[in-house]
Amino acid sequence: MRIGFKITLLFSVIGLLSVSIMGWISYQEGKNAIEKASFERLTSVKELKVKTN
Repeated sequence: MRIGFKITLLFSVIGLLSVSIMGWISYQEGKNAIEKASFERLTSVKELKVKTN
């Protein structure tokens, strides 16, 4: 293989790997944020029900 092709392939793999890692981290942070918001909403509904009873 030619050196230019090897370098291009290497940089492509590194770029794809970094994008994949950042996508996974963003997905996890988004999932955690949604779970936290849902839990807080459920907690506030629970507290409102306790106050009204």
